[in-house]
Amino acid sequence: MNERHRFRAWLKTAPQRMVDVDCIDYTGNKIWYDKTLSCSLDDVILLVCTGFPDKNNKLIYEGDVVKIFITLKYFEIAIIKWREYIPEFIAECIESEQLYNIGYHIDIEIIGNIYENDFTKGGESE
Repeated sequence: MNERHRFRAWLKTAPQRMVDVDCIDYTGNKIWYDKTLSCSLDDVILLVCTGFPDKNNKLIYEGDVVKIFITLKYFEIAIIKWREYIPEFIAECIESEQLYNIGYHIDIEIIGNIYENDFTKGGESE
């Protein structure tokens, strides 16, 4: 688990990709990534680390798409979101719209993110 990066950024300009943020310069209005590269804050979407790992010990970030295992064989696909009015990270299931507080849910597995993948349904696990 990489404890150093507490932000990721989706680069909105070509080449579009996800990067780990090394430094945020709010006065200069830019982020630094990949040790030496930078770009304007206007050209990225910042994603906050939740501080919670998934079942494979990977840190979960806002915008991640996850499997939430309801039972041993059944899961739902959910998107990690920040909830403003009750400050917490939640997993919002795509199909059922059920909300889970990820701090209390152990069986979560990251399968992608909303910027690079298109997930629409849960199902039976293999």
